[in-house]
Amino acid sequence: MSSKTAEYSRRYRERHPDRVKAAQKKYCEANREKRRAACAAYRSENLEKERARIREWARVQRATNGERRRAYARLRRRADSGNPTAENPAGICPLCLVYSDKLVFDHWHIGPRKGLFRGWPCSGCNTRLGGPAETVEWNARAVRYLNQLGEPPDTASGAGEQA
Repeated sequence: MSSKTAEYSRRYRERHPDRVKAAQKKYCEANREKRRAACAAYRSENLEKERARIREWARVQRATNGERRRAYARLRRRADSGNPTAENPAGICPLCLVYSDKLVFDHWHIGPRKGLFRGWPCSGCNTRLGGPAETVEWNARAVRYLNQLGEPPDTASGAGEQA
């Protein structure tokens, strides 16, 4: 393949990614067995390379999952109280004002206070903190809830609050 043809192909793929993807999908569906046999032949010829690839993939997965668990544990330890009932013995959500036995650990997601504990709302209210409010009253309680925690994080970058 000449460099002119290769350059044309590259530009075509950049300009028409949807067409290229559709053509690849069509080819894969039409040649499923041929591709499966080619992959099996490659794996058998490059057994050590494949084993190394799988070991690396497994190592990354273990590290990623372990880091997620450790990060969540760090967030839980940052809370003033490790038990929602110690801080809120009645089990009342500060946003919807309803009893819930499913209070969740709420924390800042953005800004300089990222990861810092905010409170123990119920699961539904924690989810709704990042989206539009259903009622004006709930919205007012959410504003009071966030304001009692001090200054909200800087959202000038355009990123909204996510809960």
